[in-house]
Amino acid sequence: MTRDSDYRCAVAGPMDKVPREGPYSGRPGTTMRIEMARGEYEGVQIVVEAADRELRGLRAEVSDLRAPEGTIPASCVTVRQAGYVRTVECRHYPQGRIGWWPDPLLELPEVDVPKGKVQPLWVTVYAPRDASPGEYRGAITLHAQNAPTRTIEVVVEVWDITIPERPTFRAMALDGLQTEACYDLLLDHRMSPAYALRAWTGTAPHRPVKRRADGAWDFSEVDRIAEYCIPRGMNAYIIAQFPKPGRGGFKEYPPDFAENFGEFLKAYTEHLRERGWLELGIVYNIDEAGPKHWERCKENYRLSKAIAPEVPVLQCLNEPKGVAALAGFADIWDAYITQYREAGIPARLEAGDDAIFAICCYPSTHPNLFTDYPAIDARMVGWLSWKAGVSGFEYWSAAHWGDNPKRLPRGYLDQIESDWQTATFNCYNGDGYLTYPGPGGRPLSSIRLENLRDGFEDWEMLALLKQKGGRRAEELLKLDGLCEDDMSFTSDPAALMAARRAVAQALTASADKSP
Repeated sequence: MTRDSDYRCAVAGPMDKVPREGPYSGRPGTTMRIEMARGEYEGVQIVVEAADRELRGLRAEVSDLRAPEGTIPASCVTVRQAGYVRTVECRHYPQGRIGWWPDPLLELPEVDVPKGKVQPLWVTVYAPRDASPGEYRGAITLHAQNAPTRTIEVVVEVWDITIPERPTFRAMALDGLQTEACYDLLLDHRMSPAYALRAWTGTAPHRPVKRRADGAWDFSEVDRIAEYCIPRGMNAYIIAQFPKPGRGGFKEYPPDFAENFGEFLKAYTEHLRERGWLELGIVYNIDEAGPKHWERCKENYRLSKAIAPEVPVLQCLNEPKGVAALAGFADIWDAYITQYREAGIPARLEAGDDAIFAICCYPSTHPNLFTDYPAIDARMVGWLSWKAGVSGFEYWSAAHWGDNPKRLPRGYLDQIESDWQTATFNCYNGDGYLTYPGPGGRPLSSIRLENLRDGFEDWEMLALLKQKGGRRAEELLKLDGLCEDDMSFTSDPAALMAARRAVAQALTASADKSP
């Protein structure tokens, strides 16, 4: 830490979860260094500790970042305050510490730092797609009402690499707020709001599809949502989801289910095909289907394929034996990461099927997205997906907030330490949400969501390296030492960043002429 006039500063990486209580011993100095591709976001933290007295009215001022051949404007740099939420005891997974954990990223004009407390400032830099490669330099100036001004030097190395604007990796947040503000946040983090166009979950169609009194179909809401989301990067969505008996009041499939569902699916897919959107659509079979549902899953698959054979059917299972039992009755397997090999997903990939990864409370092994799990778990999702050869990721909800908005004085999160209840599903801290309610109906991001995006961007760099090819690419793309075939992985953020740097060096090196 460096010290000046009663408060100290340090720099921390985006995979560091900084404790609220001081003292904090992080990377010394006041220089932030970031390496990134064009079109990419990358984060770093300024850690401020009020060692001897309260620091009042802390705020940050950002300069342009300049290089000999260009400028990254200050508008491409954001500074947010890391908020803290109090975790609860959960016997279902190992917890190293119960108490205050950083996660929500708040957008406050200024913040007070109590004596003895630590306050991280989350800095995110975006490298414009037209930025010239090279080193950019600027500064973040810290102001406080009762302390001298401090300056943090910012050094950004922009690689001569551009990641795709439209994601290649299919990352989806299933449930969540059906608002443009939520769509914006997810799409900015390379996640598709996959339920935005889902129009069947039970025994009849529902929003965004309507059936008029005269029997005609109304797809105007579909068009509005698709025209908003698809140009902003949505690359996958659920068209319809077959209901699960025993969930949400649904008991059994009625005799006329096939007729009604078939009529809906035919009309909906015809409309989506005419608009050029059908290739992004997916039909979701029974979620987490157990053995008693497997025959019904086969019937559902046959029904969907008879009507829309080009639309892939996704099957999510938390019973590994179900993959073999349903082989031939799914196009995309939705598998929990640590069940990847046990479920036999490699064999299905070899057979020509597709697969995506999922995380939820079960199984609660690493990686997971609990608030009190290491941040590298989130970033590693992209790397593990590459290692396994799967093409995407889904998380069950972006905003399962429970009654938290009612607990907050203003209905949204605006305090560094709040009464937010972290366990909105059972006792799992953070399970079911990656966002927090913000002012004006705008959801706030989280440390977990930021690291997920970083990992998705890393996946895009790995895909670019595969396209380039060569001996060095083949060696690096094995990810040896970083993550293994059994989906275990290093817990060292420095090792991940070193692997990322090696990928960038291989991408920017002259063509590999080795055989």
